[in-house]
Amino acid sequence: MREDWAECSINEVSDRIHYGYTASAKDPDANGAKYLRITDIQDGAVDWSTVPVCDIDDSQLDKFQLSPNDLVFARTGGTVGKSFLLSSNVPPKAVFASYLIRIILNEAVLPKYIYLFFQSLHYWSQIELGKTGLKTNVNAQILSKLRFNLAPSQSSAPLYPR
Repeated sequence: MREDWAECSINEVSDRIHYGYTASAKDPDANGAKYLRITDIQDGAVDWSTVPVCDIDDSQLDKFQLSPNDLVFARTGGTVGKSFLLSSNVPPKAVFASYLIRIILNEAVLPKYIYLFFQSLHYWSQIELGKTGLKTNVNAQILSKLRFNLAPSQSSAPLYPR
């Protein structure tokens, strides 16, 4: 690693790391909030028209409301470790399911940079080491401790603002 790069953890560049909302999925055309599940993420995209909805009280909506640049992470099962970076096309009322973990990044790093780390061999080797339990899962605590190298700010392609 070059001297001007810094090793850090996901926790150090995150404002919040937390589990999703628990609800029953309903028909995509019903009234309610879109209810993103890992199965709705296919080939690096989400077809929001097919995502089911769920009932959620307005008092809970702020806690689970998805926003552009949020990262979601599959925490259990055969897709553990699969991640997705939400783009600007997130519906105005969309939440994420309890088998996902959401990472809200702080402004120290570009979300795309962390998403690309989540595709790397270094990331996947850490996920393999962190898997626990019979159902194969990685919890928020393990996810928060994943280590990566943060590149320095460069005028041509800054990774974090100054």
